[in-house]
Amino acid sequence: MRPPPIRGFPELRWAGKRPPPELAPGPTQLLEQHGEAVQGWRDQLIRGDNLVVLSHLLDTHRGAVKLISIDPPFDSGADYRRRVRLRGREARGAQGALEDVQYRDLWTHDEYLQFMYERLVLLRELLHPQGSLWLHCDDRRVHHLRCLMDEVFGPGAFRNEVTWRRKGGRANATSRFDTSTDRLLLYAPSADATFHPQVSRDTPEAQAYIEARFTNLDPDGRRFMTSPLVSPSPRPNLRYVYKGRQPPPNGWSLSEERMAEFDAAGRLYFPEAGERIYRKVYLDEYPGQPVTDLWTDIHVINPMAAERTGYPTQKPEALAERILRTSSDPGDLVLDCFLGSGTTALVARRLGRRVIGVDLNAGAIHTSLKRLLSEPCTRGVEVRAAQRFELFRNPAQGRALVLEALGVLPCPGEPFDGLLGERRVWLMPLDRLAGPGDLAPYLARLDLRRLEAAEAPLRLSLVCLGHHPGLAAALRAALPYALDVEVLDLSARPEGPGLRRAPELAAHIADDTLHVTAFYPMELLAQLRRDGEPVQDWRPLADAVLIDLDYDGEVLRPSLRDLPGEGELVAGRYPLPPARGRVRLRVVDLLGEAAELDVHAG
Repeated sequence: MRPPPIRGFPELRWAGKRPPPELAPGPTQLLEQHGEAVQGWRDQLIRGDNLVVLSHLLDTHRGAVKLISIDPPFDSGADYRRRVRLRGREARGAQGALEDVQYRDLWTHDEYLQFMYERLVLLRELLHPQGSLWLHCDDRRVHHLRCLMDEVFGPGAFRNEVTWRRKGGRANATSRFDTSTDRLLLYAPSADATFHPQVSRDTPEAQAYIEARFTNLDPDGRRFMTSPLVSPSPRPNLRYVYKGRQPPPNGWSLSEERMAEFDAAGRLYFPEAGERIYRKVYLDEYPGQPVTDLWTDIHVINPMAAERTGYPTQKPEALAERILRTSSDPGDLVLDCFLGSGTTALVARRLGRRVIGVDLNAGAIHTSLKRLLSEPCTRGVEVRAAQRFELFRNPAQGRALVLEALGVLPCPGEPFDGLLGERRVWLMPLDRLAGPGDLAPYLARLDLRRLEAAEAPLRLSLVCLGHHPGLAAALRAALPYALDVEVLDLSARPEGPGLRRAPELAAHIADDTLHVTAFYPMELLAQLRRDGEPVQDWRPLADAVLIDLDYDGEVLRPSLRDLPGEGELVAGRYPLPPARGRVRLRVVDLLGEAAELDVHAG
């Protein structure tokens, strides 16, 4: 039963309002490490449902996050997709083809409020006592979100509702004025929360001020304006004559010694006819005017801008920088649990903040990783995964339900969990990401002599609820027989549930050179086939190649990275040093999905 509302403390009500679910906390799984830790820290990118990840983070980061900056769904009714470009050409086809679903912003009224409420409650627990939370929204939901945040953080935590003018109005508005602004809600529970006032020279008001006031030129061409040297209160010691100029009634604002220093530096302006002396304020030293709660000086990203990633709701780096400079200091921990293209994480890293970024979409994690690695920084980055595995209280019942839902038929007497069409099925553990270490009990079921004598290859599907990219390769390595294996993943994605085939990969080493011979990103190829796009070479489908020269069997730590720029292709061949250990290869497709395997000579 819900407790009665506190008198005098309003709250937002909706059908089905409930506290956040109690998720069993557990560690995230470390998948990749790039670079070294600095003071025990690498920036973190975590793939998974942010509700699950936030629950995990409570164990290790409760009360530790100095700045939370989030750009959650706006409840816009839109389906946001990132247009996929084949490297070397732009994919053609019908609307929606060759597009990566970033997230679906489709909700009922109650679902959206519950979604945001659950996450805000967890974010409150992660926030540092002197921390701040910035939430990006628009005019459709700002009133509801303010009510939610008042309830979660307390009305006294509200600091500002910033209006960001992101574009000009359209001329064809008919039934309503065009919307050209977004909102940024700033909440900080403590009066001692970090807040650094900002200035800008780029607002229309600042530009008009500059044009009106900075009208003087030094002989070297420097523009300046004049500023009075008048003491605000009577100061007898500041009433002196300087170079024949009489002081103001209250005296000068500088001592006679400081006046002489300014004069020697050429920073005094002496009007004609014996008027009072003024100080020069140079335009190239003018910081600008104080920033208010109306931001008109930050523009949306130009279509040709270098920072553009193609992510549908990407925000400009300048917007993230203002938020970060306002509410954090170097070394502070910054969290963005709606990571998107990684703009907040990128700018935070650039400004010396520590970063945790969270997103469910594989493409968002991969795009963010590439951007973070492109930024000069001595601190490393690691990629983790978190899944919600507490789906079934009874594991046996859960496995039976999954097999039934997929239409897997039983095959009594065989060492498999069933048949799906003409393929045998192994249902991997549902309580964790399925990895190479989970294969042993399945392999123990097999009659290897019968498998070796078989004329046709064993066609086997591994069904899992999240998997390690090297799962299929590990099975092939363990069974050196004719084997046709695929991984079917049921894990949550932004576009909704369903079986997805994992990418497949082949490579070998010859003459100290690693050759990638084949890469099949199955989901991407399926889209290409629907769109009639012929692909002769695997390289236009690959977005990154990562090579670990001393793989420990657990975590990929790439020594070689091939991250091609716009319009470029991965090399596909990579010279290796003679002194190397176990070589591990990972190839990532344009959607952020990956396959990996050990590579051997041959």
